[in-house]
Amino acid sequence: MKKWWFAFVVPLILYSCGLKSPSISIMTLNTSIETTKDSLQNWDNKLPLITWIIKKESPNIIGFQEVEKRQLVSLTYELSQYACVGEELLSQDIPNEYNPIFFRKDLFSLIAKSQFWLSETTEITKSIGLDENYPRFVTWVKLKNNKTGHIFFVFNTHFSYNSRVASENSANLLLKKIKLIADNAPVILTGDFNFISNNLTYKIITESNKLYYPLTDTEHISASLPTGGNNKTEEKSDYIFVNDYFGVRSHTTYPFRKDSICNSSHFPLIVNLFFDLQKTITKGKKEISPITN
Repeated sequence: MKKWWFAFVVPLILYSCGLKSPSISIMTLNTSIETTKDSLQNWDNKLPLITWIIKKESPNIIGFQEVEKRQLVSLTYELSQYACVGEELLSQDIPNEYNPIFFRKDLFSLIAKSQFWLSETTEITKSIGLDENYPRFVTWVKLKNNKTGHIFFVFNTHFSYNSRVASENSANLLLKKIKLIADNAPVILTGDFNFISNNLTYKIITESNKLYYPLTDTEHISASLPTGGNNKTEEKSDYIFVNDYFGVRSHTTYPFRKDSICNSSHFPLIVNLFFDLQKTITKGKKEISPITN
């Protein structure tokens, strides 16, 4: 029996006795590569807007995408209540961008962390995938909820925007690695995927197959009606996916701007999750039953 089963099952049993499972708030946010074309949208102007929404909503965990080195340094400084995973790559001269994961230091303990590249050589730093122009990679963490004891994984990434082949290849590589790293443990996936929901890459991630465990778009299982708007093209490309361990209380997109300053064509997405399944071992078989919430 894998060690994570005991750590995960015990707190879930406690919550199955009539108590309400606490929420975990997850945000995904593409900060956008800094541009000098419009001074209103440069990083010095956008940073206060980004930190304002984060401090206002106080998400427990944030998956950032398209973060440049200067941006990562300032986010780490401004969001001092969060631990940052991905910052260690600053010394490796990763080109183009970072995909860091921030999590509240007071709420979670870090068990494991790493990254892998979306290429056929996933462990080789800066390796480039099929039909891709530059390295794409995934940051992941294994966390323990300090209050409930739940152990779960968070994966964060940014897919290609100009290649269908690269996007589909990345989806298959990502699911393969998630299964290898997390097996059938609780999983949250955040990111800018650069596809819309009728895209084949979306279907690769969300539809059942014989090789990998499918994930679910949190917008489709939210207990309350999803609120907010998508980006200006109305083609959603930012998602938070989960596996069957999680339910969704709310799903909100923030199409915000302030004094003519907007974050980017991407808007922050925040989702409130809860653990709604408990897994137990009975006569060597894994069984699933709902938690009262």
